[in-house]
Amino acid sequence: MSAWNSRYLIVTPVLDDWESLQLLLAQLDTALAKHGYRADVFAVDDGSAETARERLRSAPYRAIGQVAALQLRRNVGHQRAIAVALAYVEQTADLDAVIVMDSDGEDRPDHIPLLLDMHRRSGPRRVIFGERAKRSESLTFRAGYTLYRGLFRLLTGRRLRMGNFSLIPFELLHRVAASSEIWNHYASGMIKTRIPYATLPLD
Repeated sequence: MSAWNSRYLIVTPVLDDWESLQLLLAQLDTALAKHGYRADVFAVDDGSAETARERLRSAPYRAIGQVAALQLRRNVGHQRAIAVALAYVEQTADLDAVIVMDSDGEDRPDHIPLLLDMHRRSGPRRVIFGERAKRSESLTFRAGYTLYRGLFRLLTGRRLRMGNFSLIPFELLHRVAASSEIWNHYASGMIKTRIPYATLPLD
């Protein structure tokens, strides 16, 4: 039996930046409530100096059912923190879908209802990735990212315009959690599993 109140769970890794997470929670609550969705939030404390118990404040949310944290004993890195959380959720929960997003503001909370809408239309048989249609970083960062994408395509023959921001139907989560490739690179590891996926262009 699931310990979560809602049928959707948002998983987000955190390393020390609890203030950003608090801002994210407020924005998530607004975005979900606006579109009539409810979700719980599962923060993965990736070995922070101050733990979630010390820094994570509760609030009277309208659309967020509950906020919980998984405290890792040491810092394992962003990608592995996500992998650990997904394996934990797959073993302990019963949900409709899990959403993976960053907690530092890179992924926009108002895009989550769009992922949920697409999931409702397409059904539970494919993962949905937020595809990066437009970036707002510096010219240097964008140049480096373009080079990275070019090398990725040269070495793999595949085009990569996605990161961690994604929705995983719960019935596919066991296949995702069992994939060792996502421990090093979540998006490319997902491609390696050959699990069907679709992309949703987002700025």
